Amino acid sequence: MEQLDLIMEYQPVQSYKVGYDQVVYLDNMGRLKWYKQGKSTMVEDYPVSNYFVTDYLVAYTIGDQLVVNDKGNRKTLKYNKGPFMVGDSLISFCDFQSNYLQTYYNGRIYEIEDGMGGRPFKSMLSGDNIMAYVDRNDYFKMFYRS
Repeated sequence: MEQLDLIMEYQPVQSYKVGYDQVVYLDNMGRLKWYKQGKSTMVEDYPVSNYFVTDYLVAYTIGDQLVVNDKGNRKTLKYNKGPFMVGDSLISFCDFQSNYLQTYYNGRIYEIEDGMGGRPFKSMLSGDNIMAYVDRNDYFKMFYRS
């Protein structure tokens, strides 16, 4: 097997994270970049608050916005404060403006729980292809995709 050593940046990077076949990093200017299949691409030129890398997704926050980069496609999931969990192939989040618990999976946003009566869940955890939560009535529920 051939070894390949690449110089990604000529200046120190602020941080980096590794997924299955990708490396995501903040360069010395704080810009989010993505290395995959032999090339580095600018993902976001705005200051990123935090970022997460899984085998399939890159999720990050810009202020209160939650953004996903899925196979090179950028999509804003929510624009305001609220909790979120990043799993391997899904991102679950609560938009406090609408009070819906939602999950992004495979390019789509699924409405999981209606928050018409207030916050739609008490707790939430996320894994590879699954999100489990306890709703406001103490029912234990989950979202699963194989």
